[in-house]
Amino acid sequence: MFASHFLLFLKCKMKTPTISELDNSPEYRKVMTLRYDDIAPFIVSRFFSRNYTVISFWALVFVTIIVNVLLWIRMRALGSHPSTMVGFIAGYILIPITLAPLHELIHWVALKMTGAKDIRIGMNLSQGIIYISPHYHVMARKPFSLVAASPFIIITTICVILICLSPSAWMRWLVSSVLFVHTTMCIGDIVLTGYMFDISHKDSFTWDDVESKESYFYALTE
Repeated sequence: MFASHFLLFLKCKMKTPTISELDNSPEYRKVMTLRYDDIAPFIVSRFFSRNYTVISFWALVFVTIIVNVLLWIRMRALGSHPSTMVGFIAGYILIPITLAPLHELIHWVALKMTGAKDIRIGMNLSQGIIYISPHYHVMARKPFSLVAASPFIIITTICVILICLSPSAWMRWLVSSVLFVHTTMCIGDIVLTGYMFDISHKDSFTWDDVESKESYFYALTE
């Protein structure tokens, strides 16, 4: 049911321009070419951008910190719990690492739903990033935002359900730790989404040349 509504939403959006139209039509202007080697510095430079998307993200991070601390205090107060060190290692390190493939798989499914045919995955160890990119596939701002936010929405929902249903204070704290770390892991998706909104009040577009390891961003002429 969700998939059918998602596809209907994508079909109802304005016609997506081709790469040729983006490059040659006066309706669009190229705003930035982002090399994959420069992704991490770009993300860091926009950590505290003053746009609604990024500000909302940091507010959610703050909420996950508060929840995590309160559940830790609750766990300690009850006294009967497994090792705090085990919970720390599992919740802040091991489980978030194992969630990375699921995170990228959700991106992949969402990209497929936008009609992307050639989706490639890679990593840049020097920057500590994993990326999944649709080769030569143009996306407007709204579909891009949905693709970018989909892992955050799905994994956050799962974590919240587990926190609410778990009978163990230790397990609730553990899951809240995973929620906090995964939320911070979404910063790249959130910053790029915020940038898509920053560059145009009307609409913006992006596509990737994965072989050249570059992303291109365009704004609809005001």
